[in-house]
Parts: sequence; C-alpha cells; structure tokens
Amino acid sequence: MGYQIHIFRPKEANVISYEELKKLIDSDDSLLLSESNINEILWVNHPLGGIDGHTPVLYFEEKRISSRYPDEFVTKKMFDMAQQINAALGDDEEAFDDNYRLEIDESCENILRRNNRKSNKPKWKFW
Repeated sequence: MGYQIHIFRPKEANVISYEELKKLIDSDDSLLLSESNINEILWVNHPLGGIDGHTPVLYFEEKRISSRYPDEFVTKKMFDMAQQINAALGDDEEAFDDNYRLEIDESCENILRRNNRKSNKPKWKFW
C-alpha cells in the first residue's frame, strides 16, 4: 500500500478542473506538464534537485492533484499550490491543518540547514 497526499476540494460540486490545473501550471515556472502524459506534472525546482535524483511528479486524477511518497519539500510545494487554487491538502483520511504546515516548513528549513553545512573532514570519518 502506498502513501499519497492530494490537493482537493471537499465538496463534490467544486472539483478541480483541468482548465484550472493548466492556469496553475502556466502561472508557475517551476511546474511543467509532462510531454508523455498530460496528467503528469513535473516540479523542476526541488531545493535538493529532486528525490533520490528524480524530478518529483504530481498526478492529476479523479479531479484532484496527487503525489506518491512526497518528501517535505513536495508537501510544502503542494500546500502552496492548494492555497493558490483555494483547495485543501490532505491524505485519504483528512485534510491537513495549519499546524502540520508549520511542521513541514520547519522541517524543510532544518533539512536545508543541515544540507548547507560544510565539513572539511572526509565523509568516512565519523569523529
């Protein structure tokens, strides 16, 4: 079983349309539609260059935008995207609240801070 998060609107009558998705992508230089699949969105500005060397991919399916196994940075980006289109971000159980967003923001800052530390000793030395 996989872990996914989704940008969605809780009410069925107010789903995310493909036209709305296109406007969101057109307004954000860091988002690109995949050339091979119009339902795949690539996020090309991941602060660490991607997840395990791969560009993060979001999926437009079932009137929502989803990500499989997102890291903290993808989650943060999806919070920003959801806010732009007046939608919610959550998993299959519930929408995430502002406290979770603050935790994600703090986690991203800590990861970047650790990543930017420079060490003069070789990586094989632990002391």
